[in-house]
Amino acid sequence: YQSCLRRFGDLDRIVLQPAAPVRSLVRATLDCPEAGWSEEDGDKEDIAEYVTNLLVHEKGEMLSIYFALTFDPATETLTTLPELLDNLLPPLPLLGMFLLRLAIQVDWTSEEGCFATVATEL
Repeated sequence: YQSCLRRFGDLDRIVLQPAAPVRSLVRATLDCPEAGWSEEDGDKEDIAEYVTNLLVHEKGEMLSIYFALTFDPATETLTTLPELLDNLLPPLPLLGMFLLRLAIQVDWTSEEGCFATVATEL
């Protein structure tokens, strides 16, 4: 959180090779018990679509500018992650859970709330 605060808007980027497919990562994450999905949450495919549309198409530009999270709208993939600590690669097996939490745990309704909750998730 503190690293994100200090480097807000000026984060280095880790390029993902290959790029990470958002929809399929989120969909696979929903099958894991750690995701806490239940039938009351809705259809898993619908949730994966919602997360993809929100992060890639609606919030993608802002996430890229301020948090170095870059999405390719044409392929609906995540192409970069922020480098919060020099030479530290985040745990890629948790990427699907990160994307899911980014969509459902972030306060997208206010600028201050958005910044604080995105920084917390990072």
